Amino acid sequence: MLVLTNLSWARNPYNNAKKVRPNPRLFRTAMFNFTDIQRGRQLEEIEVKQINYITKRRALRYVAAAQEDWLYPERDLPTTHWRNLDDRYLFMPDPRALHLGGEIMIGYEDGRSAAFDEFGRRPWQADYKKSDQGGEEERTLYGFQGEFARLFGPKRRGQSESFGGRRREVDSDDFHQYHLDLEKKYRPAGLRPRRDARAR
Repeated sequence: MLVLTNLSWARNPYNNAKKVRPNPRLFRTAMFNFTDIQRGRQLEEIEVKQINYITKRRALRYVAAAQEDWLYPERDLPTTHWRNLDDRYLFMPDPRALHLGGEIMIGYEDGRSAAFDEFGRRPWQADYKKSDQGGEEERTLYGFQGEFARLFGPKRRGQSESFGGRRREVDSDDFHQYHLDLEKKYRPAGLRPRRDARAR
């Protein structure tokens, strides 16, 4: 399964989901860094059923399965209410593998060049490389990294090849504590923490 998540949402899941994301154009030339793709996540059985249920609900006409029981994942879910379906970031990448920045520059043999900022904006666009006003995205990303560490522990739920290679699957005690401290320092004020995944 490939999950595509808007970068601004992955960096700030506390934001209003209805807020317009940066550069929301449907059809445009785009570029992304393959090394930022997270791989290796192992889904729990309940997560597979949640994803199958969502796929079924969003299907336009047909769904198929190797076994008839698989056509009814909702039978094994505690709820099918969309807002309560999963409160543990089912479709989110592991934010501990995310980073700030991400401009891509390309040079061609004929001397031409192209550039894209992290949101796919081009140099002629007015908001190209527009800085994060007030550092909100930086703070929310760090807070989210800490919250994720608390919810899922030191074992990573996805790994990328960015920053020179794959990290270990499990963070050291010191690095895990570093992430836990980020939540205390950066989680937005007034936000109620999500429940611990191990307390299910």
